[in-house]
Amino acid sequence: MFRKADRIKPGAYALLDKKALQLTGGPTSPPAPPDRSIYGKLLAQRAADIFLNYCTGALAAQKENPAQQIVGLPDALAVGADY
Repeated sequence: MFRKADRIKPGAYALLDKKALQLTGGPTSPPAPPDRSIYGKLLAQRAADIFLNYCTGALAAQKENPAQQIVGLPDALAVGADY
């Protein structure tokens, strides 16, 4: 998504990459607690203002934090997963 943003606005990748925190999926990321999703936990802790995530993770986090909003990316920035 950052690379797509850079094609729209040169320099966006560097700015976004500098600000981004890898809160999940990395070797130093905290494990998910047994009773909830890691996304819901981190959002409840206010570890970040926004969380870029797939729809399934966002829906799970919203179940745990009903006031959380889910906002889709515009088509020009949207990415998918190839499995």
